[in-house]
Amino acid sequence: YNGSIPPLLKNSVDWVSRIRRDGSRSLRPFPGKPAGLCSSSDGKFAGIRCINHLRAVLVRCQVEVVTPECSVSGASDAFDQDGHFRDDRLRQSMERLCRTLIETSRMLSSRIEA
Repeated sequence: YNGSIPPLLKNSVDWVSRIRRDGSRSLRPFPGKPAGLCSSSDGKFAGIRCINHLRAVLVRCQVEVVTPECSVSGASDAFDQDGHFRDDRLRQSMERLCRTLIETSRMLSSRIEA
């Protein structure tokens, strides 16, 4: 996709972001929701250029995008037969992303409950 967001993903974000009402109830599907970004491809760039575009779109939709991200190059060979990362650096990167996403989710949830 020439270093950008795949059309199905972009269209999905666009359509969901335009939902305004469900009967009398106002819907806000994206604002304040946490998200973590990951990408993969068989190429060397691992979809990293797409992540930058997706981050910009989600931030515009008021999504709370966490800073860590994980991009997996050579995706068809990056995982063992059990689905685990072969590369310890990638495993650590994904763990950091997941920890940050969980912490951010807890923080945002506690704001809503307060």
